[in-house]
Amino acid sequence: MSDACTGHTNPELGHGGGEATPPQAPRRLTPLWALKANYCLGTGSGACLWKFMPVLYSSVGLKNPQIGLIQSLSPMANFCGQIGWAVLCDRLQSYKEVLAISNVLGVATICCCLLPVVNQNFGVLCCVVLGSSAFMASRGSLSDSMTLQVVHDYQDARTLAEQQCQLRSFGSANDSFQLQDAQDYQDARTLAKQLGQTGSVRELPTYGEQRLWGAVGKGFGSLLGGLLMDRLGIGCMFA
Repeated sequence: MSDACTGHTNPELGHGGGEATPPQAPRRLTPLWALKANYCLGTGSGACLWKFMPVLYSSVGLKNPQIGLIQSLSPMANFCGQIGWAVLCDRLQSYKEVLAISNVLGVATICCCLLPVVNQNFGVLCCVVLGSSAFMASRGSLSDSMTLQVVHDYQDARTLAEQQCQLRSFGSANDSFQLQDAQDYQDARTLAKQLGQTGSVRELPTYGEQRLWGAVGKGFGSLLGGLLMDRLGIGCMFA
């Protein structure tokens, strides 16, 4: 049967008055602005923080070999942290909650570097920085996985909206046809309204469009951090 909305044939609709498969209820769509803000603010704040941590280490009296040791161990903690958070997400089948909790723990941990009991003890400072690196490691990999899932959700939503249009046309031609679940029809109408013209592929979001805002945040974050450091000194950044 020809789709009255898109002009395509849906293989799930029977020919000659056969039964059609009703669409499944979709998951709630995540606003695209939230993905862009997550990349922009998360990457920008990381650029402001980690690029200037060696300045903080030097200001609390660490020597160059000590600073080099911390800087070399941080990527290892970041790598191990990404693996751990990925395993946890697979177990819990959740991205957003794990991402939020891990970032809160990471921020709380790195703030401990400002405490004299921490920054005056090299061993404690190493543990705090490495722990924070492991916590904040979730931001990169989990944000990418979450973005890919959201893009897939929008693609599914467009397919469901097209099916809704097909089923509506099929139902008008066959009065005996009814959706098994009226809520599916309402969900499809809502999704169609969110997506606008669902037949247009150009309106579907892509991974690159969202990930681009990470580069924007990193550029502006580094620039802003450097300007604050030059104008106001280290006290503005870490006090």
